[in-house]
Amino acid sequence: MGHQVISKTIHTFLADQLRGGSARRFFRLDGFDQAVYRGLLERIRAEGDALAGRPLWMRTTAPIPGYETYALEEGKSATWYRNHVPPGHALLLIFNRHTSDAQSLKDIYPVTESLLADEGLDHLIAAAFGQYQPSREQIGVLKTFLARLRHRLFRPQLRDLVAFLSALDAQLHAQPGATIEAAIAEWLPHLGLFRCRELAGHLNTPKGDRILRDVHRAARLGLELLDENQRGQYERRLAEFEFDDDSPYGGLSADEKRALLERFLSDVITDRDELLRVLQIDWREVLPVLHKSRRKSATEKMQELAATLQTALAEQRLEVDDLPEAVQDALQDLAEGQQPEDEGLEALLTDYGDALPKKLRNQLRRLRGVKRRQTTDFILGVTGLAVELLLPLQEELPAGASLRVCFDDRALERKRITAKEAEALLAFCTLYGGIEARMPHVQWELDALWKLAQQHADLVDRAEEEEEGEREKEVKIDLPFQVTVVSLPSEKGAGG
Repeated sequence: MGHQVISKTIHTFLADQLRGGSARRFFRLDGFDQAVYRGLLERIRAEGDALAGRPLWMRTTAPIPGYETYALEEGKSATWYRNHVPPGHALLLIFNRHTSDAQSLKDIYPVTESLLADEGLDHLIAAAFGQYQPSREQIGVLKTFLARLRHRLFRPQLRDLVAFLSALDAQLHAQPGATIEAAIAEWLPHLGLFRCRELAGHLNTPKGDRILRDVHRAARLGLELLDENQRGQYERRLAEFEFDDDSPYGGLSADEKRALLERFLSDVITDRDELLRVLQIDWREVLPVLHKSRRKSATEKMQELAATLQTALAEQRLEVDDLPEAVQDALQDLAEGQQPEDEGLEALLTDYGDALPKKLRNQLRRLRGVKRRQTTDFILGVTGLAVELLLPLQEELPAGASLRVCFDDRALERKRITAKEAEALLAFCTLYGGIEARMPHVQWELDALWKLAQQHADLVDRAEEEEEGEREKEVKIDLPFQVTVVSLPSEKGAGG
């Protein structure tokens, strides 16, 4: 079945190349099974050795039973055929055996398994779906899934991809009510991943990508022998976990699942059918045994945020290349796991924040560095920051949200307080004492300031005595405060 799908894919892909108006008319095939070559030769022979209406000159580097007439003629090499193609003909060279002139023919367009799995994907899907006719939307979901898989995890081998697509075709044909998402989740084992029915509800989303990463990490445990300690940890979890008995429904029993996972952990399984039986255990039951949760690094968190952000922008039809340079730089920094500049984050939130999900906006806000503001009028400064911080959040703030103003006493605690600093503290107490009662809707945390002012009041008295009769000088002293938005009165919130 698989070789028929591949030979049909090659046939339609080559025909499309010849019809497409490109200059390509010389092709070489390399790396496919003999059965694929036989299927392709049969298709082309049935069309009178022509493809897309163009005469086709075909040669194999070694005879293929039943198609010996297409083998290289005595005394003529593949290079000779390349140099003597009749006018109006296309050339197809099938390298089913290595030749000494293979290197000199690299200028001929190579059709390989990786090319078909990538550039030939549309043809591959069309060839694999022989019973069920997917809609344009279903094909879009499928192609998006495969693109995300290639970009974020790995590139599936052509044969695995064919088996996967053929399984989707069979299920969707047999179960008319099934969704493409459910079928994809069901047949992940053909791609070397554990079945994961949970994925159907999160396919092509950041959460779905995270699930796939975990599934992929667990599936890779079977690619090499584990060290004794690591295997022991998994085996202890395996012994403790209670599996479901699916045998009444034609599935695996609990004992069969346990035995398969024991084999998976102890040996590298090379038999494809046996490995498929292991991978058909659903991720819901595999996760407690094989998934080792760990804290994400700061780099991983940044990269995950970048992926989520790019998805959200794409859903709003916003192309990254069309965004301002500062925003593009911020996205690039996040994708590389680095802290972006505040300028880019500000531009992103200001210009595009309304188009982003609430959770994503809050994540971006938390990345912003602390903004520093200086003011000689404390109440005016707090009021200005309140407007700046609360206005962008007015539609998102829950009941009970408020502004918190906290005196930052860390700088003063680390050194001996001078008389001028003590005088500044005392002046603040004189001007703003009782502010908590006058502005009760703000959470004031000024106890440390009142305490410091009281403790060092004697410094002010001594300084006044020492400076009596001297010319007064104007001295500027900064008192640091932190202003933040908190969701609830007792809860630490997003800063500003």
